[in-house]
Amino acid sequence: FNYSSLPGEIKKILKQSLLEEQHYLCAYTMLRINGEKSHIEHIEPQSISNHKDLEYTNLLACYPGVDMGMIEYGAKLKDNSAERIISPHDRIVDESFYYSSNGTIVGKNELAERTIFVLNLNHRELKKSREETYSRFAKILIKNKIPLSAANKMLNSMLEREKLPEQFGVIRQILRKYIQKLEARANRVKGV
Repeated sequence: FNYSSLPGEIKKILKQSLLEEQHYLCAYTMLRINGEKSHIEHIEPQSISNHKDLEYTNLLACYPGVDMGMIEYGAKLKDNSAERIISPHDRIVDESFYYSSNGTIVGKNELAERTIFVLNLNHRELKKSREETYSRFAKILIKNKIPLSAANKMLNSMLEREKLPEQFGVIRQILRKYIQKLEARANRVKGV
């Protein structure tokens, strides 16, 4: 009994569960996905860890869809790679990456750098998507002079949505930095 032997209807239910858990974002690229624009990815490839091919914690919904062909970045690029990468399920994932304003994703440790390399996460299309998100969202915060309470509310409301905005990692980083800046300013004014 293995992943390949699962009936199509079970795989469809499994993928839907992953999509919902991931708020309809690819676990590697943060691109918007749905049933057609995604496939079920094994973090540890079946060819290497066939004993984990039915382990739910080894599964992700990732871009592209089955019929979308080869993409130069993300899950399909690493298909049978034995190279260890950071699992999106790992608690260290958020602290392991930084997004620069030009759309580049930077690894904060060796494993994060290897993950970026193996998945080609600095591919021009992904960088462009992150740069546009960074620029658009930073302008919204600064231009509108969003107050601290509204920034916190904005972040919390996004986290409660069924579908997160594309490139949410970039948005979350910008919001967190903005919130920290406003909190530091408020503390200085209070004399703390």
